[in-house]
Amino acid sequence: MALTTQAEIEKRLQWDITAEPDSVVTSLIAAATAHMENEVGRKLESATYTAELHDPPDGAVFLKNWPVTSITTVTVDGTAVASSGYTFYSDGRLHRTSNSRDLSWNSSKRKAISVTYAGGYLAGTHTSELAHLGSICTEIVARAFRSGAASAAAPAGIGLGGISSVTLAGSDSVTYATSGGESFELGGGLTRFIQILDDERRQLQTYRGILV
Repeated sequence: MALTTQAEIEKRLQWDITAEPDSVVTSLIAAATAHMENEVGRKLESATYTAELHDPPDGAVFLKNWPVTSITTVTVDGTAVASSGYTFYSDGRLHRTSNSRDLSWNSSKRKAISVTYAGGYLAGTHTSELAHLGSICTEIVARAFRSGAASAAAPAGIGLGGISSVTLAGSDSVTYATSGGESFELGGGLTRFIQILDDERRQLQTYRGILV
């Protein structure tokens, strides 16, 4: 799954991109997502993290990739902890517990705690967060695509397309104009066209990883 889709990019651009899927769009989505994750300091989409290691803390372990939606295994010094022996919270806190009371992790070894879990925003569970992140990603990619296409099209005098027709009477049909110039090479690399603006950076602060 990706934060956005080519269809969403086309809507934002008001431009029908010929190839389905378009390799440039796919690459730009991946690059934009990586830039967003670099900005917030963590992964955003739900994934499984295997054997994430932690030093035994005085209190809670803080898993790196949140929101945490499930935990598969917890081991201490290689010994599995029963699911009744720990409690986790969506913000990444993991406690060693018994009868709802916190216990010591009972180890002094570094990286003694190993956790396999699912963390990140999960489709169907974190709908509003994914919609917001998707909107930001769509804007970043659309802006980069238009910049790249304009850079490639300018020497040839090719114009960029907008809406060419709208069919009403209940059909809600929109036809996008195509310039014929949407295929272009990203000379200089993807990062040449991917930019996060100040307003987008402020919006992303909500998702910044602050847990260690």
